[in-house]
Amino acid sequence: MPYIYYPGYTVRFDGMLMDTFETENGFLGCNIAKQEDGKIEIEYTGTKIMKMTQILSIFALIAYIIYVWKKH
Repeated sequence: MPYIYYPGYTVRFDGMLMDTFETENGFLGCNIAKQEDGKIEIEYTGTKIMKMTQILSIFALIAYIIYVWKKH
């Protein structure tokens, strides 16, 4: 698991999405029953705000390119 908790991580246990939380020590945590065996996948997918700002940046870049292209 990551050393420090950051919002935007997704944890899957055998393909099922698990709830994540910040532990007392600041790590990424999730609850899995001790008896269960399976595959854990941890992926950083980002937050909704991060995804929205990326889309906004792409639109701004396209608008800037069109502006420069029409100016010349």
